[in-house]
Amino acid sequence: MTITVDFRTVQLLCARMCHDLVGPVGAINTAIELMGEEGGGAMDTEALKVLAKSASEASRKLAFFRAVFGLGGDRDTPVVTSQLLDLANGIVASRKISIQWDPAIPSTLSGGIGKILMLQIFLSSDALPRGGSIGVRVQAFSDGIAVACIAEGNG
Repeated sequence: MTITVDFRTVQLLCARMCHDLVGPVGAINTAIELMGEEGGGAMDTEALKVLAKSASEASRKLAFFRAVFGLGGDRDTPVVTSQLLDLANGIVASRKISIQWDPAIPSTLSGGIGKILMLQIFLSSDALPRGGSIGVRVQAFSDGIAVACIAEGNG
């Protein structure tokens, strides 16, 4: 089977990932500059807080992007849904968004379904600029699986 990928789509995907990473990486850079300029004291404490927060955010986003867009895992290889929930919580952690994970979701899903679910959560979070919640549902049918994310915003 031959898979054709539109080059423009790849460009847009890369631009989006870079956009999401430039914020926390830029904040890390700014905090390091502040520490160098101030020469110690209270500002170093604030700069360290910014460094820790920004580095954590960048790390969470990279882990999410690697899991969703990377080549790791096969589409049929089972993934543990609690790991998917951890990744999803990581991508929305700094945005006042909670994820309401349906307890009826199976403890494992195929890798392909897991990636689709993560992409739906990612897109749903973009619909919540003021925060809110994302309800996640998965239901098995005789001929396949249905995956749904319901975004409910604040304000």
